[in-house]
Amino acid sequence: MKRILIALALLLSACTLSSAQSFRSGYFLPDYDYRYRLNPAFTGNEFIATFLGQETVSLRSPLSLKNFIFPAQDGESLVTGLHGSVDDDLFLTPLNNKLNPVIVEQDLTLFARGINRGNIHHIIDVSLRSGAAVNIPYDTFVFLKTGTLRQDHFDMKDLFVKTHTWLELSYGQTWDLTERLSVGARLKGLIGLSYVSVHARQLDMNLSEDKWELHSNMDLEVAGHFIDLKMNTQKDKETGEEVETNEVDLGSLDYSIFKLNGFHGLGASLDLGVEWKPIDGLSVSAAVLDFGGLKWFDYMYARTPAVDFVYDPLHTAENPDPNNNSINNLGNIARFIRQDRKKNSFDWMTATLLTGAQYRMPFWDKMDVGLLGLYKVDNLFNWWETRASVNIAPWKWFSMSVTGGRNTYGWEYGGVMNFNTGLVSIFLGTDSISLMREITPQGIPLSQLNFNLTVGLSINL
Repeated sequence: MKRILIALALLLSACTLSSAQSFRSGYFLPDYDYRYRLNPAFTGNEFIATFLGQETVSLRSPLSLKNFIFPAQDGESLVTGLHGSVDDDLFLTPLNNKLNPVIVEQDLTLFARGINRGNIHHIIDVSLRSGAAVNIPYDTFVFLKTGTLRQDHFDMKDLFVKTHTWLELSYGQTWDLTERLSVGARLKGLIGLSYVSVHARQLDMNLSEDKWELHSNMDLEVAGHFIDLKMNTQKDKETGEEVETNEVDLGSLDYSIFKLNGFHGLGASLDLGVEWKPIDGLSVSAAVLDFGGLKWFDYMYARTPAVDFVYDPLHTAENPDPNNNSINNLGNIARFIRQDRKKNSFDWMTATLLTGAQYRMPFWDKMDVGLLGLYKVDNLFNWWETRASVNIAPWKWFSMSVTGGRNTYGWEYGGVMNFNTGLVSIFLGTDSISLMREITPQGIPLSQLNFNLTVGLSINL
């Protein structure tokens, strides 16, 4: 139970720390000072921001709490989907996805500075970024809910928990090559603070009446001191002293967000962008973000021995063997052995591809419409989005966008408001408010777990 709680804490820690997916609703808003993060070809204002510059928190998943919480038979309390009163199909059908991830990302601006010098716009940016993900394969839910009543083969490959935190220091330039064409680039240095991953590369179970089989192969990777792990010990046969072994003591597993001290990885990534205005009122743009990665050191790689467990009740009854290796193999599923030969510790960033088109309304030059396409290269969790927006800037001190679109996880609606007092710019926005659409009397949101919130403040220079 302790290990389950630790795994959930790893996911939630990304919220308390502060990678964020891009705040897409601000892509077409000209007064949004952080548009350079979406496309480095966008020329911005002169500004400075410190610790309260911008914070973005994102949660995305194909799941919702509605998939796991159901009304009890008394009509007043709630039960989980594993409760016997909940129909099997009612619980399992919405979970029948190839993957069932929950992904949390956050981006906290520590310092940002925009400087205009002629036709070149300079950007300096320091941010603290983090991300966490949990994935639970569909067969895991089937096994927990129905046992072997529905099926006797379960494939739980890609069951995993992952979290990483890093500091990002960047410098970028935007060049206005002509009145209609601008290009930009932003080079980011990455300082790794922590990295933890537990991944089932293989986890198959065959539980037929005649034979039980289990095949398992799992990895554990840790860099930094965010996770505290010790090794098991055993007595030395010659000296009788306790000596450390290469087996990880899972009972010692502990974590603390206050152990993000020192750096444990170095890397770099690159943003590239272009904006072209072929005719008056129309602009098209494209960008590639976060192309690069981190090399982790102070790094431990452990794995379970490849487990092939076979239990044949009839054969065992006829040929009892007190030294049955199959039984011994079963115990290896929970043993992580530190490896001398370290696995490749390079961690790719989540690269993002963006394309956009924006058209100013001929009947009112303070209003325009935009269409944005996005594709995120996120290993198992690649995802796409198409988003439309209506943007208005009726006064110098106020501008806003209303957006809506569809992505891998469904329909989303959001918007952003920017207030510019001349001295400061204050903005508040979201890409998705679906999380709060349906709430139980107990205050639990039942809508899909897609939520994004961005707030910030910058000082105009």
